[in-house]
Amino acid sequence: MTAPARPEQLDRLESRAATRPTDGVTIDISAVGQPLSWFDPAAVLAGLEPVAERSVAEERAASETVRNPPSSGPVPEVVGGNVQRTIMEQAAATSAWFAQRHVANAMERRSWAQYEDELATWREQLLEILAEQFVQAFHEAGHGQIQLVVANPTGRHLDDVETTFTLPAGIRAVDELPAVAVRPAPPSRWGSDLAVIPRLSSLARFDDASWANLRDGSFASALQPVLEQDGLYIDDEGRIVASVKQLRQHAHVRLDPIWLQLHTGDTVDITWIARIRKPEAVVEGTLRLDVAACSIGVAESPR
Repeated sequence: MTAPARPEQLDRLESRAATRPTDGVTIDISAVGQPLSWFDPAAVLAGLEPVAERSVAEERAASETVRNPPSSGPVPEVVGGNVQRTIMEQAAATSAWFAQRHVANAMERRSWAQYEDELATWREQLLEILAEQFVQAFHEAGHGQIQLVVANPTGRHLDDVETTFTLPAGIRAVDELPAVAVRPAPPSRWGSDLAVIPRLSSLARFDDASWANLRDGSFASALQPVLEQDGLYIDDEGRIVASVKQLRQHAHVRLDPIWLQLHTGDTVDITWIARIRKPEAVVEGTLRLDVAACSIGVAESPR
């Protein structure tokens, strides 16, 4: 008894049937912008931690000054000049002198330990934003940027060529750069009205997945468009989908830039499958990308 073919077997049969040598239908895929730059998340984080620590130390020192203002001593005598102006200046100086102590000693509701907890939370927030700013600067400087090229080496005109690129694990594509990340405000140096509101994310486990989830996935296209002209987008599964409406004989189309975020210096192999509407065909292949030997660190990426 013969068992019915499974769906994946039918797909393979369709692919083989569509790419028979006698069809004479094929395309070439290449990329401009190699070798690709990359960065090591652990090394970048190690370079950013001193920046966050300096900011925390500056805020701590400023808070200590406000909480424990240095004694300014008695208001000095003002000699000469207008008597009324002298009296007003002395009153203002005396008022400011007492107000400083009143703010620091009477209005502060947090203990020093509570303030330190807020600083620790702010440090995590700041470190995450610094990481986002590094990634933004990395891509804005052109690191990891490539342009895919779809070519028709044959003498046949091809209509509606849609190519899907599947990236290896640990690599993600960016088709547009996000807005510049803004550093979070530090906790108030006294008083509790401006306490830090914790973010939903944390750097407690800052691994490859954390880097991939920065900006809550806003690097990917918000909507999956139906392309009416040549272009590309990133689908819900992180694949690159490229569309070329008219691919003339012996012609090539260079698509819009994309940015690849990778954390290794190894060669990258990207599998692709192209579905051609007319003449109906399916073509598959692998795009190999060269990667730079050395990673980009905090010092090399403009900030």
